[in-house]
Formats: sequence, structure tokens, C-alpha cells
Amino acid sequence: MKNKNSRDGVAMIMVLVMIIIFAALIIAVVISSTTAIRRAHFYKDKNIALQIAQTGIQEVLYRMNYSQYDTGQYPAFTTPSEDIVLPGFPSGAKATLVLDTSCETKIVSTGTYRGRTAEVSVNVKGYAHTGDNLKSAYSGIPEAFNKHTIYAKNLNFSGTPPSNVSIKGNVMSETITNKPSGLTEATWTETFTLSDIVHFETSTSSFTVDLNLPSPPGVYDDTYTETGMLINATYPGGISVNDTPDPAPGIYWNGSTYLFGRDNSNLLPEDFNSGGRTIIVEADAQIPNNAGDVTIDNYFKIAATKNLTINKDIITNTNSNLCLDMTGASLTIASGITITGDLVVKGGALILSNNITGKVKCDQDITVNSGNIGGDVLSSRAITISGGTISGDVFATGDITLSGGTINGNVLSNEDITVSGGTINGSSVCYNTSSVAHTINISGGTIDATNSDYDAVVYIHNSSSGSAGTINISSSPTITLGENQRAGIAVVASTGTITIGSPFTINYPFDPPFQFAIVNYSNSANVNINANNFNIRGSIYSYRNITLNDNTQTITGILVAGDTLQIGRNTSIIYDPEPYMKNSRVYKGFFWGRRRYVPVPGSWQIKW
Repeated sequence: MKNKNSRDGVAMIMVLVMIIIFAALIIAVVISSTTAIRRAHFYKDKNIALQIAQTGIQEVLYRMNYSQYDTGQYPAFTTPSEDIVLPGFPSGAKATLVLDTSCETKIVSTGTYRGRTAEVSVNVKGYAHTGDNLKSAYSGIPEAFNKHTIYAKNLNFSGTPPSNVSIKGNVMSETITNKPSGLTEATWTETFTLSDIVHFETSTSSFTVDLNLPSPPGVYDDTYTETGMLINATYPGGISVNDTPDPAPGIYWNGSTYLFGRDNSNLLPEDFNSGGRTIIVEADAQIPNNAGDVTIDNYFKIAATKNLTINKDIITNTNSNLCLDMTGASLTIASGITITGDLVVKGGALILSNNITGKVKCDQDITVNSGNIGGDVLSSRAITISGGTISGDVFATGDITLSGGTINGNVLSNEDITVSGGTINGSSVCYNTSSVAHTINISGGTIDATNSDYDAVVYIHNSSSGSAGTINISSSPTITLGENQRAGIAVVASTGTITIGSPFTINYPFDPPFQFAIVNYSNSANVNINANNFNIRGSIYSYRNITLNDNTQTITGILVAGDTLQIGRNTSIIYDPEPYMKNSRVYKGFFWGRRRYVPVPGSWQIKW
């Protein structure tokens, strides 16, 4: 028989083993539960810290858009870093707000709760100049551009009832007259608080060009008389230029005309060099095609009623005293010859079909028919260009007319500009500081301002009282913006009118664009779209009025009118979301006005 005590001992051992097993299970469960509870508290605290950080971002946007907003003042917070505690935060919780110094349009908010932190950052949409921050008048989006397709004080529709009108997007206006029915893709808002239309900024609107020509010397170094005599300090009594030994190398007198670049017997070519001396010729002068090398490097005057004919290549320089003074005389330059250096002419109009390695400057009209000019073309009067290539700017205090050729620079006038053909690799700008009525007519050609610093491709700027600017676009030109432009077509004047009479092609440096297609920022401003089959991707701004006539027109962008937007029959206006969604800078060149600060989609970042 087994011993009863032995069976009891085995039972005791089994009980003890079971107790140990259950104790271990209980400890494991307790440890697991405790860890889970701690982990839950950790993530709960982290989530609270994240919510606090997100609330901090919303607090900044609320301050900027509402509670602290004041026209012209754009406060976010008073210092680059600020701790805030808002009602509803748990005890001890705070958000630390920072403007990221490496990206001045970014808000960084760090939420803190029970030792846990979470960081949320987001870019704020709006154009910021270098050195500006979120408090700048350039930051944020003008309310007029904030997801609107139409923003106007008064909105009128043509026709009773209006027909073939399509609007897709948000519409805001104080008054709406003759509103079409069935426009289900438009969201209409009528408000009586519409104000603070944005201002268009100009920075590179003016130009200063040196049109000063050298003054004649009091006494000329060399005087060539009407009788073939040379008078100077060496020959005060005068000597025949044909004497031997030759007193004037490279000059021959044939009895009526001085021939430069010929020997004193007129048998051979002989080089002539003015050698820095000032010269007056009192008879006719000619540089024949059989001349030697002729260099004119200082003041050179032909007396009144006399003639200078240049039939061979000559050499000049860039001397500030260089000038062909033709006051009262006449100048003829044969087609195809080359002038190595500058061509500076006083008192005589220029008709050029020549190659000139330097600049051309004249106080009379300039006409360029062909050839290559290696520098600027500057006139105190008018310039007409029908061909050739100009490697610099074209400037005239008078009108500029371009029908052909290539200009690798800007076209700048104090009066009017007409472009019917050719290529301008720069901007076309009219500017003045007096009450002038400027007109730019573009009826063809290509204008590419990619490398220009001016604010618009086709641009009138005159802020003088009583000034006026008119831009007419017809015959489908091509207009290309660069990064420096704020608009494709712009007028800044007391009275401004932009009329689009035919479709044109507009190209932007980025896709989607962050520049306006047309801007009229004038006290009395009108933009008239009269083109048929007008189809443009781009926005239009007028400080006063925009009129779309009854032709077929499609605009994909924003229409902003400070006064009245008149919409004709057969018009489609479609909101373009891509610039708003993909660009933090929308739209370039505008400031002041009621602004809206909104996050850039896709820029949210969370750091645990």
C-alpha cells in the first residue's frame, strides 16, 4: 500500500506549481496591461500635443485673417517665436509658434503636453519679396483672387435674356444685373462690403537714357576751307592739302570736294586718321570706295549746306567726344558698308542699311532698313525699323515703329510704339513724367520679354496727372513673359484703355502661371475684349471696368473689376484652380487690399 502522506505531498507540490503558474500569468497580465495603459497614455498625450500644434496653426491664421487684421497691417505674432495658451487647452499645455527663418512664408507650431511634443508646419500662400515675412503687405492672397472666378463691384449681363453664357466658379459682386438663369456651376455671393481692390506694384517702370551729344569745340584743331586749304596751329596762314610734302596725309582736294583716304595726287589710296583732333570741313567731303583706311575718332563737322558721303568702311571709336556734326548739312551712308565703333550724329537724320559694331546715337530721326547694329539705337526723335538686327535696346523720345527685323533688347519710347512685325526679345515700354497720351499698337510680330527687367511685356507707365495710355492688340501677336514680369499687358496712367481686338498668344515662364495676363491700374481704367474666338488662359484685372462684347470668348482664369464687369453673350469664364493649388505665389505684383492667408495644399508636415 502507498503511504497516505506521500500522496498528500504530491498534491501539495501540484498546488504550488499551479499557484506559481497562475501568479506568473497574473504578473504577465499586469505587466502587459500596465504597458498598454502607459502606451495608450503616451499616444493620447502625443495626440493631444498634435492637436495643440494644429490649433496653434489655426490660431495664427485666425489672427492674420480676422482678429488682428487691419488694412495694410498683417500681424501674425509680435516676435519671431511666441508661446500661446488658448481656452480649452488642458492644464499645462501650450503651443510654440515660430516663423521659419529659412522660409519666411512657413509657420511652425510645436504642441507640448505632459512632456510630449508634436510639431506641425505649413507654408502660407502668397507672394513674398526677398526680405519680407508673413507680416508683409505682399504676403497672403488678395481676397479678390481667393478662389474667385469673378470679383467685381457691379456685374452686368448683356441681352434679354443673356444667352450662351457659361460661368464655372465663385462669383462675388455687390450688385448683379440681368443675371442669367441655369448657371448651376457658379456660386453666387452678393455683398455690400466689397472694397479694398488690390494695388498693382511697379518697380522697373522708368528708364533713363543718355541722349546728350558732345558740344562743338570753341576752336577746331583743323579747318579745311572751301578752297582746299588746311588751317591749323602749324599752318596758321593756310596751306593747300595737295602740297608737297603732304601737309594732310590721306586727304585730296579735287577742286570742289575733299576726298578722305586718297593721297595728295589722287592716284593711290592712303590711310587717314584724325588722331584725336577736332575737324571742321567747309566744303563737300567724301570717303570714296577706293579710299584707304579712314579713322574718325573725335568731333568732325561738315559746314551748313555741305554734304558728307561715306562709300567705304570707316573706323570710329567709343570716345565721348566722337560726333559727326551735320547741322544744316546732309549725310549719305552707302548701303552695306561697315562702321567699326559707334555712330554718333548730330543735326542730320540717319537712314541705315549698314553693319555698325557699336551703338547708334542721333538727335534726329533714325531709320534702320537692314544690317547689324552691335549696341543700342538711341534717338531724340523717332525711330523706324523695317529690317536688320539690333543687339541692344531701342530708345526714342519720339515714336518707334517696327515692321520687321530683330531687336535683342527692349523697345523704349517717351511717346508711342507701333509693332506690325518683327521680333522683340525684350519689353515694349512707353514711359514719361509729363502729361502725355501714349499709344501702343501691336498688330503682329513676336515680343519675348524672357530676359527683360520691366514689369510687363507690353507696358505703358505714366503716373503724371492728366496722362493717358492706350494699348491695342490685333492680328494675333505672340507675347511671352519672363520671371521678372508681373503681367503680360499693363497700363499705369491717369486714364488707361486696353482693347483686345483679336486673339493673341500668351506664354508664361511657369505652368501653371502666377502672373496676370492683362492689368489696367489707372484711375479711369477700361479693358475691352472685342476679339472673336478669343481663348486665353490668364487673369484680367482692371481698377475700374472690364467689358466683354458679344463675340465668342473663353477666359480660363480670374476677372477682377473695381467697378463694373460687363459680360456679353457667347462668353465662357472658367475658374482655373491650378495656380491656386500649385503656386504659393499667387498672384505676382499685387499688394494691399483685403488679403487672405491660406495654407499651401500639400505643404503640411508633422514631426513627432
